[in-house]
Amino acid sequence: MKPSNDKESGTSSVAASPQWKPTGKPRSKDGFSPTIAFCFTVNYILGTGFLTIPWAFVQGGLLLSACVLVLVGILSDVAKGYVLETMAMAEAMLDSSMHWKKSKGEDARTNGGVGV
Repeated sequence: MKPSNDKESGTSSVAASPQWKPTGKPRSKDGFSPTIAFCFTVNYILGTGFLTIPWAFVQGGLLLSACVLVLVGILSDVAKGYVLETMAMAEAMLDSSMHWKKSKGEDARTNGGVGV
């Protein structure tokens, strides 16, 4: 399909959605309205999910989208558990002044082979 631009109306016949119909009104060259600018700002702050999750639910179907959302939530909870466990292990290897604890067999003079 070759895009056909209508220079007088400022619309194009090629769009992302097959249900899109040109309005026939020329587009304003003034930029975004304050409402659209606000939506873009909120989207940039919160991430793409805030405004695209409803669109993804429509495209994927309610059941499949809900299942994927629950699966991603479970996977992120598992990842959170791994991160917290790793942080706890790392904290256990440090003393109160944030230096590595010496192991039981390590000689205090050699510092594990690293010079002081």
